Amino acid sequence: DALPSAANSLALGASLNKIFQLSDYEPDSITPGRIQDSVNYPGLGEIGISLVVEGTSSETMKVLSNLEKSIREIKVNTAHIEMQDRLKVEAAATAYYTNTASLLESYETVKGNGKITRDSGSSEGTTN
Repeated sequence: DALPSAANSLALGASLNKIFQLSDYEPDSITPGRIQDSVNYPGLGEIGISLVVEGTSSETMKVLSNLEKSIREIKVNTAHIEMQDRLKVEAAATAYYTNTASLLESYETVKGNGKITRDSGSSEGTTN
C-alpha cells in the first residue's frame, strides 16, 4: 500500500479514511484530484488531494500526525492554517503510484574453461 502500482483513487480514499478512523475524526469529504504522470519523478504517477481538517487543536494535530506516520507516500504541497476557536488546516497534497515497468532479461553462460559463450536466450515481461 505504500507505493501502489496503479492510479486507484478509491484505494487512496480508503487509506485516507483509515487515517481519519485512527484519529477518531470524521471529515466532511475526501477529494482525490487529478491523476497524471509525475513531472518531477520519472516512472511515478501522481494523484492530487484536497484536504480540509478542522477541529480542536488536539484533534487536528492527531490527524496530521497520523498522516505523517502513514506508509503511503503523500507530499503536502501547500497548507493554509487558521487558528480561532478551532484549528483549521486546508492542504493541497500529492500521493504517488508507480507506473507499470517493462523488463528485458538477458543472460550469458560462463564455461569452466574461462570462455564466455552467449546463449541466445532472453525474455520480456512487465511488472507492477
